Amino acid sequence: MMQFTGKFSDLMIDLFSKKQKIVLTVNEDARQAFEELKDCDLVDIVIKKHRKKRSLDANAYYWVLVSKLAKVLNSSNPEIHNHLLRMYGEPELFDGKAVYTTIPDTEEALPSSSYFPDPTGK
Repeated sequence: MMQFTGKFSDLMIDLFSKKQKIVLTVNEDARQAFEELKDCDLVDIVIKKHRKKRSLDANAYYWVLVSKLAKVLNSSNPEIHNHLLRMYGEPELFDGKAVYTTIPDTEEALPSSSYFPDPTGK
């Protein structure tokens, strides 16, 4: 999979096909991706707001702290993790309204917690 960062530069509507055309300005070299995919009849396109990802060290430290909290509170790591997400995470926005989705991700944490559909932001 090829990933790039950048921003929208322009949006146009083709007069003949009436389809929208998007122009993107990318920060990385996209020539190879263009050459590999330019003749494809259909490609999958995903565009989302850029988020700076945590480093592996920061992620590992987070889980060390979650584990310590779980031991002190006599709870499970998934239950503490999901509790922290509910308290400090960002909800999904639908039509400008914050929505939290309840999805159990482990039987261990199921009895007393609600969950996010994508808790780690992958």
